[in-house]
Amino acid sequence: MVHWPKSNVGRVMTIVIALIVGLGLVQSAIALSGTFVWITLAVAVLAVFVTIVVHRRAQEASDLALADAPSFADILPQWNSRRDLEAARQGGTAVTQPSTGPTGSAGAPAEDVAVEQV
Repeated sequence: MVHWPKSNVGRVMTIVIALIVGLGLVQSAIALSGTFVWITLAVAVLAVFVTIVVHRRAQEASDLALADAPSFADILPQWNSRRDLEAARQGGTAVTQPSTGPTGSAGAPAEDVAVEQV
């Protein structure tokens, strides 16, 4: 999607730049007039248009698919309750460890282990 500038100066600059580029393209097409140039321009415009339409449809489909997806905040209580239930079945305590050890390497033994009584 095109993001329109919020300030008036930005809007004016966007319009001026678009006009300069557009006039430059028209002048170049006139100077290089021929069937090959016009066909190339038409194919380029068509390719840009198709790319924009495909991207917008894919973005809409992605937004629609993620509209009802649960967030991490929704799932975290389920994970914690599942961990607590499993700990209760195994002996009454839930052991929580950080995902990385004190050196920052995953899987390294950590000296700081928090034990929660259930």
